Amino acid sequence: MADTDTQKADVVVVGSGVAGAIVAHQLAMAGKSVILLEAGPRMPRGEIVERFRNQPDKTDFMAPYPSSPWAPHPEYGPPNDYLVLKGSTSSTRSTSVRWAARRGTGPRRRGASSRTTSR
Repeated sequence: MADTDTQKADVVVVGSGVAGAIVAHQLAMAGKSVILLEAGPRMPRGEIVERFRNQPDKTDFMAPYPSSPWAPHPEYGPPNDYLVLKGSTSSTRSTSVRWAARRGTGPRRRGASSRTTSR
């Protein structure tokens, strides 16, 4: 798509990660027109498959995708299962996920039960 193209949709979902993809799919199934924005580079499916096949560690699901300085992404270090989230940070010098945790938006910080209840 060229920079000058104009697209219209009922909903724009930012991020095609797990949550963004699920939300976009559910909206599309509900009859909404959806544009899904992704900061990472566009890659042909064949290239992704080839990169996965050539990687030595088949448990690193992010290895087929190149890192981009403008797109947050997990980065695995030594084989110690320690995950580092790379990407932009807020004015608090942390990612928004960690900022939300410090602000007390989770159920435990608000004093609510951590158990899931049915409606």
